[in-house]
Amino acid sequence: MLNYLTLTLGLLLLSLTQCNTPTPFAKLDDSDGLQSSISWEVNQDGSFSVKSDSLSITNFYPHIDGAAIRPLSFIIKPNKIGATISYELSDKRFVEIVLASDSHSLTLSSSLKGFKVLPEYFCPAGSGEMIGVDRLVKQGLGFGGPSAIIPMPKSSERVDLDGLHEHVWSYDSYLTSGIINERNYTMTWGAYDHKEFIQRTTFYNKQTRFGLIDRWEALNKELIDIGFSTENMLPSSQIQNLPTIHIVSGKVPFQTFQNFAMQLANHNKIKLKQPPAYHWCSWYDTEKDFNEALLNEILDGLAKMNPKIPIQTIQIDDGYFSYYGDWLKFDSLKFPSGFGNCINKIKDQGYRSGIWISPFMVHEKSELFKSHPEWILHHPDGTLVIEWDDAKNGKTYILDTSQPEAFEYIRKVFRTLKSLGISYFKTDFMDWGLKNSIKYKRYSPGKSSAQYFNEVLEMIRQEIGEESFWLGCIMPFPQAVGYVDAIRNSNDVGKKWSTNSHGNMINESIITQYTNNILWQLDPDVLYMNSFKTELTKEECYTLALFDGMLGGVINTSDRFHKMSDESLLLWRFIQPSSNYSSAEIPMWGQPSDLKVLLRRFTNQTGVLLFTNDTEKKIVTNYKVFDLIKMPSKHFFEWKPSISNYIGLKQELSLELQPHQSILLYFSDEQVAPSKDLGLYGLKTLP
Repeated sequence: MLNYLTLTLGLLLLSLTQCNTPTPFAKLDDSDGLQSSISWEVNQDGSFSVKSDSLSITNFYPHIDGAAIRPLSFIIKPNKIGATISYELSDKRFVEIVLASDSHSLTLSSSLKGFKVLPEYFCPAGSGEMIGVDRLVKQGLGFGGPSAIIPMPKSSERVDLDGLHEHVWSYDSYLTSGIINERNYTMTWGAYDHKEFIQRTTFYNKQTRFGLIDRWEALNKELIDIGFSTENMLPSSQIQNLPTIHIVSGKVPFQTFQNFAMQLANHNKIKLKQPPAYHWCSWYDTEKDFNEALLNEILDGLAKMNPKIPIQTIQIDDGYFSYYGDWLKFDSLKFPSGFGNCINKIKDQGYRSGIWISPFMVHEKSELFKSHPEWILHHPDGTLVIEWDDAKNGKTYILDTSQPEAFEYIRKVFRTLKSLGISYFKTDFMDWGLKNSIKYKRYSPGKSSAQYFNEVLEMIRQEIGEESFWLGCIMPFPQAVGYVDAIRNSNDVGKKWSTNSHGNMINESIITQYTNNILWQLDPDVLYMNSFKTELTKEECYTLALFDGMLGGVINTSDRFHKMSDESLLLWRFIQPSSNYSSAEIPMWGQPSDLKVLLRRFTNQTGVLLFTNDTEKKIVTNYKVFDLIKMPSKHFFEWKPSISNYIGLKQELSLELQPHQSILLYFSDEQVAPSKDLGLYGLKTLP
């Protein structure tokens, strides 16, 4: 290995070559008691490590297409803020890694020089070994995740008498990834820029075993790859720079991830402008059958409500057009007075007019497909990409927005909808537009999937304007940063409780809450207030309403307000958001907990805790008050809209919850019950 080193680095490099002692660079120290010290270290073999208090990832090395690079030589150049490692490959190609820091994070920048074609996947930090890790934090790519805080898989004796058993594992993570140790010290990382490349972290292990039937473990390494899908693109110049990876550390998992989200928001100049969404959507009650008569019923019912329901938006969902792709061919049978006239009806009653659209969808029966089959995305063999195909509804294709006329068509659609007076846009199935450029054939090739997708996002925001509210649905999180006002984080919430719908919603909302009201408003999907057909029980509807309301993101329903019971209306008003952004804390985030726990503070003296049992079994458990609110004791009241019951001055809470049940506890320094007109956000609720 010594002959790989360039011997012009002075005494520093000489010391590296004479011993295995790594050299630390770019150290960030604990500045506020919540962060933890973190630093880079460079090893004599050209590998590098990142280390914080009792938590490390060691011996990273660049990878190309799944294999470690094999440089002819490399140079380590230290500087005032870090070090640069330049690896020379064959054919005059170079990989360069720059290890440094800024005021908030360690930084890892990388570039590829002399590459005629970029790799399919470039990993500037490959095969780093995790040391001292107790849990992994995996963020899903978007809608539905799967996101999770995973206990580090433990290997054990293996008996293969009844067939082979896998003891290897792999998890992919996007946007923000992290590791946590037993003391809850946390390290998290990700890129701030996602406009050109998809950044991915892969957690995995490599294991060898020995003995008859492979019973015993010989070696188990728990590793991390941090890289980018470069999709065999042509480089933008002689030197292709990749987005910088930022790494932060802290002593409180949830706050560490929130801090990363804040820096990501600052870098992308995100300033949330839209008030917390509180609105009505047509889909869950009527699906594609919504029409003008139903709209009139909704508006007439709202007009007669006294006091008024303070929602902002009436959003018309799927079904107002003929076929997917023909977005401007409004269904005159459903809207006989004209779709534009119906939009005006909504506006005239003082509501924002909203609409659903899925810009990448093209149905085989649409005029768009019949007239322009060349606008459809193709497989490499030239056949059309069919994303949906079922016997009842036919085939649905993907619009190829690299086709200039197709791109301009979608621009025209959004411009026209905006001109009608629509100012709330729910764009759905957005993941259809993020298709790997190696696996699909574009009309105009040469860009990455992220670049094609980003062009569409920029165009949509330009056409709808900053003043419009944009909800991204089934949308990749990283690419949405800086564009949308709100984003769906979970699977559809169905009319019957299930793990895949309600369980997914609760889990994804807990995990991704660190982004809420920082990057966007999180949308956990609809609330069923139980005024139309649903198999959810009254208790389940209550649980979901409180859970969604506590989060502090989007709140919406498809229930017809004039048909709600007085009890449901009181609950709907109880969870009405304030005009300011206000996110629940997750005091047990990343830690084992029998129940899901949300915390909202009103003042330094008062607040509310929500405990939710999302399992299928009764749970009996205890929590120390200090672990939840960092105060040794409080006066607690069991709390429901306009009702409270004092349960005592508590240092520990003993709870018993049935499946799908929630309990809301108000706390205060004094034995003073919450006011009967107090809501979840501290607002005065309407009578």
